[in-house]
Amino acid sequence: MADYSYKTLGSTPGVFAEGDTVVVFGHNDRDIKVLRIPEKIKISKIWTGINELNLNNRSLEELTVPASVGRIDSIYSKVLRRLVILGNGCHIHDEYAEDDNDTFTNNKNLTEVYMPQSCLQNLKAFKGTPWYDKFVAELKGELIVDGILIKVKDAVDYVVPDGVTGIQKNAFELSPDLHSVVLPDGIEKLDGAFVGCSSLKYIRIPESVTHIKDAFRDCTSLETIENESSVEITARDCENTPYYDKHFK
Repeated sequence: MADYSYKTLGSTPGVFAEGDTVVVFGHNDRDIKVLRIPEKIKISKIWTGINELNLNNRSLEELTVPASVGRIDSIYSKVLRRLVILGNGCHIHDEYAEDDNDTFTNNKNLTEVYMPQSCLQNLKAFKGTPWYDKFVAELKGELIVDGILIKVKDAVDYVVPDGVTGIQKNAFELSPDLHSVVLPDGIEKLDGAFVGCSSLKYIRIPESVTHIKDAFRDCTSLETIENESSVEITARDCENTPYYDKHFK
């Protein structure tokens, strides 16, 4: 086990409690290459659980994250090649990243990722890595995690399966020939779900939808939106589409 130093974010200095956010780094330097994070750390006589992980170690090549971690926010290593996440439902998001970059985005060395299927809801956090490229190359059909449609590949006339309650942004980027979509009752939010689907011509929105934001921007072939919900389609939702030209010009 490596030697560690610790500090917390958002806590009174020197006072630690179960579930604190913990920043972990090497004791004397930040050159450690293989790191297995413990589930709890000892500060003086107090053992505290690691709930959120921020790791500023730019030399890190292998990382194992314990089941106690519910959120990975920042991992500043572009040489990371192997990642193991042991807990279910770990959320991966870097709130300080610019544009659509995320915790592991565009890490050209990351070839091995091992994590529960539930963590695939964070698939976009790995975009641009060799592991992501291999994953989507082997993907067939759709990827649905906990009722959220994450990715759909090679769809043309697509009926979203029953049980899906939400669609992740850019879920259809692997379906360049998407022509039509029928959404099931139970879908609640459409936030950026179809942005840039240039072949999409028709979509049916069910009554269950309660929130729409920028869902159809740059769908340059979109002519028909059959909207059965009470949510109004705004000009911003469908900019740069034939539907916009017909209804808002």
